[in-house]
Amino acid sequence: MLTLLALGLVLPQQTYEIARQVSPGAKQAYAIKTTIHAGLAIVYSGRMLETIESVEPNGTYTVRVATIAGELKVGEDTFTSEAAEPTLIKRSTSGAVLEIVGVASDPDRYRLATLDAFYYPGKPVAVGDTWRREGPGNVRQAAPPYRADYTVEALETVGGVEALKIKAAVQEIRSEKAARAEGTYWISTKDGWIVKADLDWIGVPFWGSPNPVNVKLAIERLPVG
Repeated sequence: MLTLLALGLVLPQQTYEIARQVSPGAKQAYAIKTTIHAGLAIVYSGRMLETIESVEPNGTYTVRVATIAGELKVGEDTFTSEAAEPTLIKRSTSGAVLEIVGVASDPDRYRLATLDAFYYPGKPVAVGDTWRREGPGNVRQAAPPYRADYTVEALETVGGVEALKIKAAVQEIRSEKAARAEGTYWISTKDGWIVKADLDWIGVPFWGSPNPVNVKLAIERLPVG
């Protein structure tokens, strides 16, 4: 190796084709913890199950997101949180939200889904690489355009899964009250699904609150079963 360096030769870096592998029926469970800062802390801890409902010939897919009953803590009070109605989200191969199925008009919900998305690079990447994804938002839903920037920081093993550690920053643009999300994802090099994520959502809309709030989100892959 020292001889190669002395000659000015640089060995090529390992690249990874991270694309979400989807097929009908594929599923993944996650532990999830959400902390909402809206005057007082609201903390939800529970589980989430993502299931691929359908895949179209062009790669567009519909994923069913179900939040399983968990624990809700509001200030010093703790409650049992019932399972919510599942949400069906249609996504492009890049991860962009095309439609929240059955939601006729809810701009805030589309804004949150846009900030929550991981936008895949569409090309092989190596440690140190960066990429940017931009989108028009959803004009019909009054959700603003966005810009997403990513940096591959390292190759790590999380829970026995080889994953790329990726720094992320998603920002609404051309909006007076632009929200943003920033943090770190660990994406499986094998199947392209999220293994773990630690994120901060800043200035996001929240149901029942007249003002934007800040949210911390942590998720981690669980065995399905």
